[in-house]
Amino acid sequence: MEELLSVAHVQAVAARAGMSISNFDKDFGIDGTFRQITAIGNRRFTSGYALDFQLKASINYLIESEYIVYDLEAKTYNDLVDRVCALAKKYKNRHRIGNCN
Repeated sequence: MEELLSVAHVQAVAARAGMSISNFDKDFGIDGTFRQITAIGNRRFTSGYALDFQLKASINYLIESEYIVYDLEAKTYNDLVDRVCALAKKYKNRHRIGNCN
């Protein structure tokens, strides 16, 4: 139930921001991609700019000051970091992405 609610929320926020969402059926480390919608005259299309995301849903969390805190498995975090590092290496931007070895 939490996952369905989180997907619906993200879709609503994206639509309000003028973005489209592509969802993925397989779990390859990302849950979807935001794409900017651009208009020229009466025509609308995606601009080519995209942002991948991984969506998390939980009813087990704490609110500390300005942050929402929840447990994230180390494997899940490492998958996100490894994906970013692989992309940085592909485009030879390791110096801009933090601790990619």
